[in-house]
Amino acid sequence: DKNLAGITNEYKAVKAEWLKQIEAEPKNAQIRINAVKFATDAEADFAEQLLLDGIKLDAENYRFQILLSQIYQTQADEKNPRNPENNREKLVSAFTSGEKALMLLKKERSDERDKDRGILLRTLAENALKLEKLDRAKAFATELILDFGGDASNADFEEAAHIGNIVLGRVSLRETNLDKAKEHLLIAIRAPLRKD
Repeated sequence: DKNLAGITNEYKAVKAEWLKQIEAEPKNAQIRINAVKFATDAEADFAEQLLLDGIKLDAENYRFQILLSQIYQTQADEKNPRNPENNREKLVSAFTSGEKALMLLKKERSDERDKDRGILLRTLAENALKLEKLDRAKAFATELILDFGGDASNADFEEAAHIGNIVLGRVSLRETNLDKAKEHLLIAIRAPLRKD
């Protein structure tokens, strides 16, 4: 990892404590998730391994897949010009973990799961577009708009409608359907992102 040289003794001591906690309670998902959040910035590879181990113990925990997707997304966004293939591999890994998380999220319904699903759909729609998976981008953007962009009382309404229609507009452009692209992009303009 890029930050290994900057790891302090204090970090190492806290990491050792997290490892003790995980060893004492390997199936406790929250301990593992907290350890991952602690380690991600300093040691992404270590955080990734904690998640992969967690998935082996509890393959149904969607939060492990979301966090894994976020780690890969961060690595893909860092863009190493010397190794563009690695950037794409990380983006594919982020997309794959995100799709697994979405599948797991849809097995049950709750406010927390819906909030996570809305955030995940935005990322998946944009990543599918970057990966030229136009049918998947369309499906994610449509689900985002239908489930989160149709209710003005929903706090994420404007962002869901904006991002969903931007993705649909860009897909339509790639399919050379200019009329449909204009329609979606005009809708996106009418649903601007909130500036808090």
